Amino acid sequence: MNFKIIYLLCISQIFSIGLDALNIPINSNTLSTQTSTDIGVNSLSELFNENSFLEYNTRNWLPGITGHSIYWKTSSSLVKSVGFETMHDDEIFYHGSVPNDEENIKLPASWYSISLLFGKEIKNYNIGIKIQSFSNLLYTEKYNGLIANFYINKFIYHNIQIDFSLRNSIILLGNINNQSLPVQMNLSLQNNHIKIPISYGVAMKYTKLENSLNSFINYNLGFINFTGSIKYITDRELQYASGINLIYNQWQISYSLTSQLTSTLGTPQIFSIQYNFKSNN
Repeated sequence: MNFKIIYLLCISQIFSIGLDALNIPINSNTLSTQTSTDIGVNSLSELFNENSFLEYNTRNWLPGITGHSIYWKTSSSLVKSVGFETMHDDEIFYHGSVPNDEENIKLPASWYSISLLFGKEIKNYNIGIKIQSFSNLLYTEKYNGLIANFYINKFIYHNIQIDFSLRNSIILLGNINNQSLPVQMNLSLQNNHIKIPISYGVAMKYTKLENSLNSFINYNLGFINFTGSIKYITDRELQYASGINLIYNQWQISYSLTSQLTSTLGTPQIFSIQYNFKSNN
């Protein structure tokens, strides 16, 4: 078997078509804040406590694209989270050389991914690295890969913290023609208010193809909290997202949705259910 092995570390490098699943939010929380995080929480610091939870997510993205994921936030000192994702496109049909309405043969299009996130505190900095393997199938073309994402978090003043991430430094195995997605850099700043149950933040994303700026706010009432965000993508309209979390004992149920730039593409939405394990402390 012949493999092309390419290690992409430069921002100018690109990915293969079909890997858009890398940028689909992992859970309801990520979608509602639009912070471009793929670690399941708003800030890396949230992975450095002794709490642990197990979360299931179902995702409805563009028409025909659906998926599921299981996300485990551990209480381990080194392994901070484990994730498994799958996505399918059920609306790709084969029409032959001349399209017609009689053909109903569906082409296989699927995505599978397993990830591990390792973290360690070094001189008041929270450092993380996420190793993510994936397999993407589109008809006869199959891509296998291994991605390394890097994260740094630091509290700069009381409850104000800053996060930086470099996503999609990648090793690809197989045919990598028609690559299109570049390495991504993200920077976010957020504050958890001390006197009132509100947290808010701003985030920036930079890629070779697209830049964006967004802000979000979360209002936490204990048993229920609300999140809203606005995102500006260069040379496009504003994109809005919102979410609601219901909390009962150790359970949390979340739902979020976001606007699409074109209404005919439907409304992306994610439903999440989370079980929180009690801390040993």
